[in-house]
Amino acid sequence: MNTILKIRRPVVLFRGVFVILSAAMVIASGAAHALDAKSFLGVWHSGPMHLHVHHPDGAHAGESSGTIEITETHNGLVHAVATWQISDDHKGKADHAGVIVRTAKSKLVGVLNFDNISGQLLDTEDNGTFHVRLVDEDHMQVVYVEQGDHEATLFRTVLVRHRDD
Repeated sequence: MNTILKIRRPVVLFRGVFVILSAAMVIASGAAHALDAKSFLGVWHSGPMHLHVHHPDGAHAGESSGTIEITETHNGLVHAVATWQISDDHKGKADHAGVIVRTAKSKLVGVLNFDNISGQLLDTEDNGTFHVRLVDEDHMQVVYVEQGDHEATLFRTVLVRHRDD
């Protein structure tokens, strides 16, 4: 009888570990699939963004803020609108489609990566690319890179979705 108990305990222990691991995998897969292409829809706001602008007359650092409104996702394709404004204390130039401005609005088109939580949005009026990644349902990391003939604009930020917009 002792032999039967010794054999049975590892089997029961193995079943318990298997059940716990299976439950953990189901929970983890649910969390991974909770964010998808539709999770991008909405209005995303930045706080103050520190941007770096380089022109032939020198480099300038300053602050900007803005929003990205993602209006449509379909088969991995994205349509959005970005608005931004640079702060009054920004001493540098900011151009949009070749015109010096303090605020602008652009249409964006993009594509999601196969993971459906990251992608690229292209500014249709400038040479800029927003590299985006969902962190959770209400936070999106953004790295922006724009390169022109003799200039570059760079920043990174975390956008926050406000559900009441």
